[in-house]
Amino acid sequence: MERIRKETGTNAEEIRRDLDCSGLFSTFCAPVSSGLKGKKTKIKKTKLPQAPQYRPKRHLRPGQMQRRRARRMDSAEQANGEKRVKALLIEPLLARGLAKPKGFTKQADFDAMVAKVLCPKLAYMTELSLAALEEEVAANPKGKGRDQMMIPNEILERAAKIQPPAAEASPLMRAVFAAALGRDAMAGNWGPELLRFLRKNRAWPTALNIQGIKAESESALRKVEDIRQRQTSGRLVSDADLQWIASRDAAQKKCEAIQAIVSGGAA
Repeated sequence: MERIRKETGTNAEEIRRDLDCSGLFSTFCAPVSSGLKGKKTKIKKTKLPQAPQYRPKRHLRPGQMQRRRARRMDSAEQANGEKRVKALLIEPLLARGLAKPKGFTKQADFDAMVAKVLCPKLAYMTELSLAALEEEVAANPKGKGRDQMMIPNEILERAAKIQPPAAEASPLMRAVFAAALGRDAMAGNWGPELLRFLRKNRAWPTALNIQGIKAESESALRKVEDIRQRQTSGRLVSDADLQWIASRDAAQKKCEAIQAIVSGGAA
Protein backbone atom coordinates (compact mmCIF):
# COMPACT_ATOMS: atom_id res chain seq x y z
CA MET A 1 0.00 0.00 0.00
CA GLU A 2 2.82 2.35 0.82
CA ARG A 3 4.44 1.68 -2.56
CA ILE A 4 1.10 2.28 -4.35
CA ARG A 5 0.57 5.52 -2.41
CA LYS A 6 3.99 6.82 -3.36
CA GLU A 7 3.59 5.91 -7.02
CA THR A 8 0.04 7.22 -7.43
CA GLY A 9 -0.02 9.99 -4.81
CA THR A 10 -3.15 8.45 -3.30
CA ASN A 11 -3.50 8.30 0.46
CA ALA A 12 -3.95 5.05 2.41
CA GLU A 13 -7.67 5.51 3.03
CA GLU A 14 -8.42 5.91 -0.67
CA ILE A 15 -6.35 2.82 -1.51
CA ARG A 16 -8.17 0.72 1.14
CA ARG A 17 -11.54 1.95 -0.16
CA ASP A 18 -10.60 1.06 -3.71
CA LEU A 19 -9.41 -2.41 -2.59
CA ASP A 20 -12.63 -2.94 -0.64
CA CYS A 21 -14.60 -2.17 -3.74
CA SER A 22 -12.72 -4.78 -5.67
CA GLY A 23 -12.93 -7.25 -2.75
CA LEU A 24 -9.18 -7.82 -2.71
CA PHE A 25 -8.50 -6.35 0.70
CA SER A 26 -11.16 -8.36 2.50
CA THR A 27 -10.16 -11.51 0.64
CA PHE A 28 -6.36 -11.44 1.15
CA CYS A 29 -5.33 -8.85 3.68
CA ALA A 30 -8.11 -8.87 6.30
CA PRO A 31 -7.85 -12.54 7.38
CA VAL A 32 -4.10 -12.23 7.79
CA SER A 33 -4.22 -8.96 9.67
CA SER A 34 -7.09 -10.11 11.92
CA GLY A 35 -5.38 -13.42 12.65
CA LEU A 36 -2.13 -11.79 13.73
CA LYS A 37 -3.74 -8.95 15.62
CA GLY A 38 -3.12 -9.17 19.36
CA LYS A 39 -1.19 -12.50 19.15
CA LYS A 40 2.47 -13.22 19.66
CA THR A 41 4.03 -15.60 17.26
CA LYS A 42 5.97 -18.39 19.02
CA ILE A 43 8.96 -19.86 17.28
CA LYS A 44 9.49 -23.51 18.16
CA LYS A 45 13.07 -24.20 19.10
CA THR A 46 14.56 -27.37 17.73
CA LYS A 47 17.42 -28.98 19.58
CA LEU A 48 20.25 -29.85 17.30
CA PRO A 49 22.15 -33.07 18.07
CA GLN A 50 25.42 -32.38 19.79
CA ALA A 51 28.55 -33.48 18.03
CA PRO A 52 30.53 -36.07 20.01
CA GLN A 53 33.46 -34.63 21.88
CA TYR A 54 36.80 -35.46 20.40
CA ARG A 55 39.13 -37.15 22.82
CA PRO A 56 42.58 -37.85 21.48
CA LYS A 57 43.76 -41.40 22.08
CA ARG A 58 46.55 -41.83 24.55
CA HIS A 59 49.39 -43.65 22.93
CA LEU A 60 51.23 -45.92 25.36
CA ARG A 61 54.85 -46.85 25.03
CA PRO A 62 55.53 -50.56 24.54
CA GLY A 63 56.77 -50.94 28.11
CA GLN A 64 53.64 -49.32 29.52
CA MET A 65 51.42 -51.56 27.41
CA GLN A 66 53.24 -54.66 28.65
CA ARG A 67 52.99 -53.59 32.28
CA ARG A 68 49.28 -52.77 31.93
CA ARG A 69 48.64 -56.14 30.27
CA ALA A 70 50.66 -57.87 32.99
CA ARG A 71 48.63 -56.17 35.73
CA ARG A 72 45.37 -57.31 34.11
CA MET A 73 46.71 -60.85 33.87
CA ASP A 74 47.90 -60.72 37.49
CA SER A 75 44.45 -59.61 38.66
CA ALA A 76 42.70 -62.40 36.74
CA GLU A 77 45.16 -65.03 37.97
CA GLN A 78 44.80 -63.79 41.55
CA ALA A 79 41.00 -64.01 41.40
CA ASN A 80 41.11 -67.53 39.93
CA GLY A 81 43.68 -68.58 42.54
CA GLU A 82 41.50 -67.36 45.41
CA LYS A 83 38.58 -69.39 44.06
CA ARG A 84 40.85 -72.46 43.95
CA VAL A 85 41.84 -71.99 47.59
CA LYS A 86 38.23 -71.84 48.70
CA ALA A 87 37.14 -74.80 46.58
CA LEU A 88 40.11 -77.12 47.22
CA LEU A 89 41.15 -76.20 50.75
CA ILE A 90 38.53 -74.40 52.84
CA GLU A 91 35.37 -76.18 51.71
CA PRO A 92 36.86 -79.73 51.91
CA LEU A 93 38.15 -79.05 55.45
CA LEU A 94 34.71 -77.86 56.56
CA ALA A 95 33.11 -80.84 54.82
CA ARG A 96 35.31 -83.15 56.92
CA GLY A 97 33.65 -81.71 60.01
CA LEU A 98 36.61 -79.68 61.24
CA ALA A 99 35.64 -76.68 63.31
CA LYS A 100 36.93 -73.18 62.75
CA PRO A 101 40.42 -72.38 64.11
CA LYS A 102 40.96 -71.07 67.61
CA GLY A 103 40.11 -67.39 67.79
CA PHE A 104 37.78 -67.52 64.78
CA THR A 105 34.66 -69.18 66.25
CA LYS A 106 32.37 -66.42 64.94
CA GLN A 107 31.33 -67.00 61.35
CA ALA A 108 31.95 -63.38 60.36
CA ASP A 109 35.51 -63.47 61.76
CA PHE A 110 36.23 -66.78 60.03
CA ASP A 111 34.87 -65.55 56.68
CA ALA A 112 36.93 -62.36 56.91
CA MET A 113 40.09 -64.34 57.69
CA VAL A 114 39.51 -66.66 54.73
CA ALA A 115 38.79 -63.76 52.35
CA LYS A 116 41.61 -61.47 53.52
CA VAL A 117 44.36 -63.89 54.58
CA LEU A 118 44.20 -67.47 53.35
CA CYS A 119 42.70 -66.97 49.91
CA PRO A 120 44.92 -64.03 48.83
CA LYS A 121 48.13 -65.50 50.26
CA LEU A 122 47.61 -69.03 48.92
CA ALA A 123 46.26 -68.02 45.50
CA TYR A 124 49.62 -68.83 43.90
CA MET A 125 49.35 -72.55 44.73
CA THR A 126 48.49 -75.16 42.14
CA GLU A 127 45.55 -77.54 42.46
CA LEU A 128 47.88 -80.41 43.35
CA SER A 129 49.63 -78.40 46.06
CA LEU A 130 46.31 -77.25 47.54
CA ALA A 131 45.09 -80.85 47.64
CA ALA A 132 48.29 -81.87 49.45
CA LEU A 133 47.89 -78.97 51.90
CA GLU A 134 44.27 -79.91 52.58
CA GLU A 135 45.30 -83.48 53.33
CA GLU A 136 48.06 -82.34 55.69
CA VAL A 137 45.86 -79.86 57.56
CA ALA A 138 43.11 -82.46 57.91
CA ALA A 139 45.58 -85.04 59.25
CA ASN A 140 46.79 -82.65 61.97
CA PRO A 141 43.68 -81.27 63.70
CA LYS A 142 44.00 -78.96 66.70
CA GLY A 143 42.06 -78.27 69.88
CA LYS A 144 41.21 -80.42 72.88
CA GLY A 145 38.86 -82.56 70.87
CA ARG A 146 41.28 -82.72 67.90
CA ASP A 147 38.49 -81.35 65.73
CA GLN A 148 39.70 -77.83 64.82
CA MET A 149 41.64 -76.47 61.89
CA MET A 150 45.11 -75.07 62.32
CA ILE A 151 45.43 -71.35 62.88
CA PRO A 152 46.04 -69.39 59.64
CA ASN A 153 49.72 -68.74 60.32
CA GLU A 154 50.45 -72.46 60.70
CA ILE A 155 48.54 -73.23 57.49
CA LEU A 156 50.67 -70.64 55.66
CA GLU A 157 53.88 -72.14 57.04
CA ARG A 158 52.94 -75.63 55.86
CA ALA A 159 51.86 -74.23 52.49
CA ALA A 160 55.29 -72.61 52.01
CA LYS A 161 56.97 -75.99 52.60
CA ILE A 162 54.73 -77.74 50.06
CA GLN A 163 55.02 -75.02 47.42
CA PRO A 164 57.15 -71.95 48.20
CA PRO A 165 55.58 -68.73 46.90
CA ALA A 166 57.10 -67.21 43.81
CA ALA A 167 59.29 -64.21 44.47
CA GLU A 168 56.96 -61.79 42.70
CA ALA A 169 53.99 -63.09 44.74
CA SER A 170 55.34 -61.71 48.03
CA PRO A 171 54.20 -58.23 49.10
CA LEU A 172 57.32 -57.90 51.26
CA MET A 173 59.60 -58.51 48.29
CA ARG A 174 57.68 -56.03 46.18
CA ALA A 175 58.00 -53.41 48.92
CA VAL A 176 61.73 -53.99 49.33
CA PHE A 177 62.49 -53.77 45.60
CA ALA A 178 60.27 -50.70 45.27
CA ALA A 179 62.29 -48.93 47.96
CA ALA A 180 65.75 -47.38 47.73
CA LEU A 181 67.15 -50.59 49.23
CA GLY A 182 66.00 -52.63 46.26
CA ARG A 183 67.19 -50.06 43.73
CA ASP A 184 70.63 -49.99 45.36
CA ALA A 185 70.75 -53.79 45.29
CA MET A 186 69.99 -53.89 41.58
CA ALA A 187 72.51 -51.15 40.81
CA GLY A 188 75.19 -52.87 42.89
CA ASN A 189 74.47 -56.37 41.52
CA TRP A 190 73.56 -57.85 44.91
CA GLY A 191 69.87 -58.29 44.13
CA PRO A 192 69.99 -62.14 44.04
CA GLU A 193 71.53 -62.26 47.52
CA LEU A 194 68.91 -59.79 48.82
CA LEU A 195 66.19 -61.92 47.28
CA ARG A 196 67.59 -65.06 48.92
CA PHE A 197 67.60 -63.31 52.30
CA LEU A 198 63.98 -62.22 51.91
CA ARG A 199 62.78 -65.66 50.91
CA LYS A 200 64.57 -67.26 53.85
CA ASN A 201 63.81 -64.74 56.63
CA ARG A 202 60.56 -63.05 55.54
CA ALA A 203 61.67 -59.83 57.21
CA TRP A 204 62.95 -56.40 56.21
CA PRO A 205 66.76 -56.53 56.43
CA THR A 206 68.49 -54.50 59.11
CA ALA A 207 71.73 -52.56 58.55
CA LEU A 208 73.67 -55.55 59.88
CA ASN A 209 71.77 -57.89 57.56
CA ILE A 210 72.60 -55.67 54.58
CA GLN A 211 76.31 -55.84 55.41
CA GLY A 212 76.10 -59.63 55.40
CA ILE A 213 74.13 -59.64 52.13
CA LYS A 214 76.74 -57.43 50.45
CA ALA A 215 79.59 -59.61 51.70
CA GLU A 216 77.80 -62.68 50.36
CA SER A 217 77.30 -60.89 47.05
CA GLU A 218 81.01 -60.01 46.75
CA SER A 219 81.90 -63.66 47.26
CA ALA A 220 79.27 -64.72 44.71
CA LEU A 221 80.52 -62.23 42.11
CA ARG A 222 84.09 -63.48 42.51
CA LYS A 223 82.82 -67.02 41.97
CA VAL A 224 80.86 -65.92 38.87
CA GLU A 225 83.98 -64.28 37.42
CA ASP A 226 86.06 -67.41 38.09
CA ILE A 227 83.50 -69.69 36.42
CA ARG A 228 83.24 -67.38 33.39
CA GLN A 229 87.01 -67.28 32.99
CA ARG A 230 87.23 -71.06 33.14
CA GLN A 231 84.46 -71.38 30.55
CA THR A 232 86.21 -68.88 28.26
CA SER A 233 89.59 -70.59 28.52
CA GLY A 234 88.13 -74.05 28.03
CA ARG A 235 89.06 -75.29 31.47
CA LEU A 236 86.95 -77.77 33.42
CA VAL A 237 83.76 -76.43 34.98
CA SER A 238 81.87 -78.82 37.25
CA ASP A 239 78.16 -79.50 36.94
CA ALA A 240 77.69 -78.07 40.42
CA ASP A 241 79.26 -74.77 39.33
CA LEU A 242 77.08 -74.66 36.21
CA GLN A 243 73.96 -75.31 38.28
CA TRP A 244 74.99 -72.65 40.80
CA ILE A 245 75.58 -69.96 38.18
CA ALA A 246 72.32 -70.87 36.43
CA SER A 247 70.51 -70.54 39.74
CA ARG A 248 71.99 -67.09 40.37
CA ASP A 249 71.13 -65.97 36.84
CA ALA A 250 67.54 -67.13 37.42
CA ALA A 251 67.45 -65.19 40.69
CA GLN A 252 68.72 -62.09 38.87
CA LYS A 253 65.88 -62.41 36.35
CA LYS A 254 63.36 -62.73 39.18
CA CYS A 255 64.73 -59.55 40.73
CA GLU A 256 64.31 -57.77 37.39
CA ALA A 257 60.76 -59.09 37.09
CA ILE A 258 59.87 -57.83 40.57
CA GLN A 259 61.38 -54.44 39.81
CA ALA A 260 59.37 -54.25 36.56
CA ILE A 261 56.17 -55.03 38.48
CA VAL A 262 56.72 -52.41 41.18
CA SER A 263 57.83 -49.76 38.68
CA GLY A 264 54.72 -50.50 36.60
CA GLY A 265 52.49 -50.19 39.66
CA ALA A 266 53.98 -46.84 40.52
CA ALA A 267 53.42 -45.48 36.99
